[in-house]
Amino acid sequence: MVWLLSRVVRDRPGILSEITLTLKSRSINIRNVIGNSHALMLELENHGLSDVFYEIRGIRDIEPLGLFSFPVTPLSFSRELFMRASSSVLSSIGVDFSVFRRIGYEYGRETAKSFNLPPRESVYTGLMTATAFNRLRLVDLVLSGNEIQVVITEPFDADFNLQFTMGFIHGLVNESFKGLYSITYRRDGDTYRIVLSRV
Repeated sequence: MVWLLSRVVRDRPGILSEITLTLKSRSINIRNVIGNSHALMLELENHGLSDVFYEIRGIRDIEPLGLFSFPVTPLSFSRELFMRASSSVLSSIGVDFSVFRRIGYEYGRETAKSFNLPPRESVYTGLMTATAFNRLRLVDLVLSGNEIQVVITEPFDADFNLQFTMGFIHGLVNESFKGLYSITYRRDGDTYRIVLSRV
């Protein structure tokens, strides 16, 4: 199976319908759909995909990022209920939320390994898949010299100081660039500016 990952440039009625009509015209079956008004991931059967990517690029208001054969089996559960349950369990056993940072870090590393892409594309693709999975919403990604700035909104773990999100981004960048980066963040209202600097 192959995943089609697309950034939604401007949300409007009919985007998903136009994508599915294009796929239907080529007899390509959609196995799974993940996403929201910011990013879409469609799992497609791996036949007849040679030209479909270019056709989908012609659909206005989306930016197809590529066809990827990374191993993704989506799990779906309520963000709010998951965070409440996690809080309850961690509190009852006396563990703080920093354990999420380590889990996020390893998840970010494994995500980068699964892409087999150049470093910048690996980080961007990882952040867009996180956007499709509703773990955060990528606003901007800027790479300049030895510094990477990631601007996000809507992190799912905002109530827990972005422990998973910071770990995920840190692991994603370290693995993608095969280096060691320090990481800090600053919150401005609903926006989080995360800065990674090469050590």
